[in-house]
Amino acid sequence: MEIININALWSQNYFNHKTLMQKLENQHNEIKYTEYDYDFHREQIKFFNVAPMLPILIIFNDNQEVARLYNPTLEQIEKILTQI
Repeated sequence: MEIININALWSQNYFNHKTLMQKLENQHNEIKYTEYDYDFHREQIKFFNVAPMLPILIIFNDNQEVARLYNPTLEQIEKILTQI
């Protein structure tokens, strides 16, 4: 499983989301996490076809996208992870 995290410093939720991701990574260290900055990693995130509504998480399982969450809460993420 992999979680792609796309964020930007100008996002009003940047710091809250950063804290949320740290909690998530501590609770689920078996998941691969990849973080991209919307402004600095434009080439890498083209593949994901994201709008500048940030932060966004894209969850993959077996190389298939299973969820795309805009500004998610820890509870929303946990719910999806338990369904996979």
